[in-house]
Amino acid sequence: MEFIDRLVKSTPHGQIWIATHSIHVLSQISPDSLWYVDNGHVEWAGRRPEKVLKSLVGDEERVGQLERFIHLPAVYAMERFAAECLLAPAILTTGADDKQSNQIRNLIEKKRINGSPLRVLDYGAGQGRILATLRQNRDDLSHSIDYRALEPNDSAREHCIGAVADAYGTDQATAKDRVFQSEDDLRQRLQPKTVDIAILCNVLHEIHPRKWRRLFTEQELPYALKQDGHLLLLEDMKIPYGEKAHENGFILLDTEQLQTLFAVNREDPSEFVVYTEDDRLKAYLIRADVIKRVTDGTIKESLERRLASSGDRIQELRQMEATYANGRLLALYTAIYANTALALRG
Repeated sequence: MEFIDRLVKSTPHGQIWIATHSIHVLSQISPDSLWYVDNGHVEWAGRRPEKVLKSLVGDEERVGQLERFIHLPAVYAMERFAAECLLAPAILTTGADDKQSNQIRNLIEKKRINGSPLRVLDYGAGQGRILATLRQNRDDLSHSIDYRALEPNDSAREHCIGAVADAYGTDQATAKDRVFQSEDDLRQRLQPKTVDIAILCNVLHEIHPRKWRRLFTEQELPYALKQDGHLLLLEDMKIPYGEKAHENGFILLDTEQLQTLFAVNREDPSEFVVYTEDDRLKAYLIRADVIKRVTDGTIKESLERRLASSGDRIQELRQMEATYANGRLLALYTAIYANTALALRG
């Protein structure tokens, strides 16, 4: 259709008449410019473009089939994502060029003081992909990162232990001392208030909101973090797959909702620092004392804000072009809206 675009631009003050049966050509033309020839009679079809479409395709059923085909990418994306939301989350593995992993490494580098090792707790470590990122371009990781991990999944934890052994050049038994399988295990083998940075990477959306208050005020995070420590919270706001993280499904909180959850004082920029690669990969460095502000009230308010904002996004997407990407986003925000509504019901 580039030819037609150039033809129109080359005759800004002239008229161009095109006789065609091509729907592709007609899609480039305003309905106001459509004329229809039937049995030797010429008629303007600007107010009845469906008459032209039916003459080319057939009856209303065939027009409907064409419309469904045109919207197929968006429909396929929505149906696929919705089906994935019935499945348990998969454990993510990435390569060296993963943007989110590199985002983590860069942010942790900024927190190192005087070159001393930084103790990091990888909460929900999976197979240890963050550790693999942290060791890139380092001959000896022990001089820069004192890595600890919590991973309840047995299979993933074994992979993580192997990654630790490889990263620090130790045997499996020694590496296992750095990887915890439960909250009790962590408390037994990790001294309290000794962690500089706890990392929650693509983890919060998998935890049911009814567990958020205990996670941030009673469990491993407040136990492990130093008084001047930080929580590094990262989320992929366009997660690549749908997932059933728990009975109500996943919920992705954006910046406004997280600030509400932690009752952030907007006048103190050190409490909650926002880092973003784009509108998808978002990272937040949150002071240890701030995460303890989570209450049942802040949880409820953050969910209410998420419900409202996801509803607004759904309305926006319904007005946009029916592409595969937009169809997938519509499915994503529809799932977030439904899951948030279920969480608010208790």
